[in-house]
Amino acid sequence: GEDLEVKLQHLRDLSERSISDLGEHKASGFEAYAQKLESAFPRAVPEAIFVEHTSKLLHAHGFTPKTAINLVSTCRDELCRPFVEALDGVWGSSFNISSL
Repeated sequence: GEDLEVKLQHLRDLSERSISDLGEHKASGFEAYAQKLESAFPRAVPEAIFVEHTSKLLHAHGFTPKTAINLVSTCRDELCRPFVEALDGVWGSSFNISSL
């Protein structure tokens, strides 16, 4: 809906502003990084967008923080922590089902 488009546009604006704030040299490095990321992980999306879209999909099927348990199975390293925190922010404290 319109609300989603507004949020997505806000994220695009923040990304563009962040890149332009880097300066020309760093921005070109960021673009190179983004190209490598896209080649390795086609159509990858930022965690905020993933969490928002999946939450809307799950809500449409009756899953809410009050009716579902937030089970998370990710690598336990610091790289995945922001993703888990984003899920926890929407769904409440997660139950980690990962193994080492």
